[in-house]
Amino acid sequence: MYITRRQYDAAVTASGTDPAVAAALWARLEADRENRPHFNVYHIAYYAGAMIAVAAMTILLGNFWHELSGLQISLVALIFGGFFSAIGAYFWRLGPHARIPAGLFITMAASLTPLFVFGVQRDIGLPLADFAGQYHTLPEWLREGWFAMEAATLLIAGLLLHRLKIPLLTVLIAVTLWLFAMDLTAIAFGEETTRDDHRLVSVIFGAGLLICAYATDLSPRRDDFAFWLYVLGLLAFSGGLTVLDSDSEWAKLAYCLTHLALIALAAFLRRIMFIAFGAFGIGVYLVHLARKVFRDELLFPLALAVLGAAIIAGALFAYRRRALLAAWVDRQIPEILKRFRPPA
Repeated sequence: MYITRRQYDAAVTASGTDPAVAAALWARLEADRENRPHFNVYHIAYYAGAMIAVAAMTILLGNFWHELSGLQISLVALIFGGFFSAIGAYFWRLGPHARIPAGLFITMAASLTPLFVFGVQRDIGLPLADFAGQYHTLPEWLREGWFAMEAATLLIAGLLLHRLKIPLLTVLIAVTLWLFAMDLTAIAFGEETTRDDHRLVSVIFGAGLLICAYATDLSPRRDDFAFWLYVLGLLAFSGGLTVLDSDSEWAKLAYCLTHLALIALAAFLRRIMFIAFGAFGIGVYLVHLARKVFRDELLFPLALAVLGAAIIAGALFAYRRRALLAAWVDRQIPEILKRFRPPA
């Protein structure tokens, strides 16, 4: 529920609540919201600044990549990592209101771990420096250092997550595990690996990540660690399904029904992001129908226009009766399933 300060003050006055108690409660709620991932102008500025810093490093290394030795690459990673860590530690000491930018800087520092390890590997002459990605067996993968980069990143990010409880670090861990899964796919299938093999593994990995997010969501002390796990799980799962090649109309219908199920899950999990990904998948399927199946049918685009208008009208109707609708949804969920529903 989104409540403005004006609405809150009006409710306080109407209910006769002690203003001092009401002010303390508002301050507590506001502090709790500041520590949760959401989008406002300040948080957008935080993430924009992080993207600019990462882009600057990318340009720097991209321009001088072939001129730097392995030791120099490691030093660049170490210097930037120390710089980001120092700023993150400073913000962390400022208190809860600065935890989002502090977490960003600490995550950026941790994300330099594979670059540091890569520089060390290049300096000692591992083949990874010249033949990145050219592996077909597990021993080659281990020897060429991919495992070392991924394992070091997971170790550093895991220790920081355990120590500081920064939700954004789950992004680094999940992305590293996804790359780990992609590498193992190439090793498992060897030279016969196809893009669809990677896409299928991405779907499976995304489903597993969603299960982990759900388990985290059930925890009473979740601190919204599930937020980024849900986002990345949906990206891997829905994205993998979207790019899978298939000429079967039944498979494409199953794709649409799967994304329809994501919308249904949004009500049960109380996660609006499932609606966004579900709607995207359904939109992809409708575009396919319009371009391939009903390309020469005049009535189909007209029917889609009517459907779109009906969805907007239905959404407005539901919004105006959202309290009654939420209560109805709650009544429809069997008691046995309510025990498995994440807390509001």
